Amino acid sequence: MKRRISRPGELIKEISSKIIELLGEQVVSIVFFGSLARRVASKSKTHGMNPDLDFLIILKEFKPEYSEKLSELRLEYLLRGIKIDTVVLSVEDSLINFSNPSPLFASLVLGNQILYDTGFFAENFRKMIEYVRKSGIKFVEGGKIWDLAKIASGSMH
Repeated sequence: MKRRISRPGELIKEISSKIIELLGEQVVSIVFFGSLARRVASKSKTHGMNPDLDFLIILKEFKPEYSEKLSELRLEYLLRGIKIDTVVLSVEDSLINFSNPSPLFASLVLGNQILYDTGFFAENFRKMIEYVRKSGIKFVEGGKIWDLAKIASGSMH
């Protein structure tokens, strides 16, 4: 059973530190995203409990053993009643997503928190924001249509 998270900011930083500890110098960026990062998580959708904690992890290169390490970390928190989800991509795969935004990357425009970055995510996200601003991309989630171009225009100021 999920448990209420009393201090999400501290927990998010703790998880980020553990990811860096597990994966070391392979880590290029760690980004917290999703409804909690956007501060739109609703109690009705989460049955009064906290939503999953979503992390985008960008690595220099991806190896299967990294997934195993992260599975152990997710299990550690799940046993504490906290569900975390990780999306792990290599720099190469991330560049593809930045240049042709996937739904996941497009949704990052709605809100994210950079927890660790060598500069890679911030630089490429800025370029993607400019692309989204000019493109008119929309994102649909839970019956709501988000005008990402308009949102991106607001984030450029």
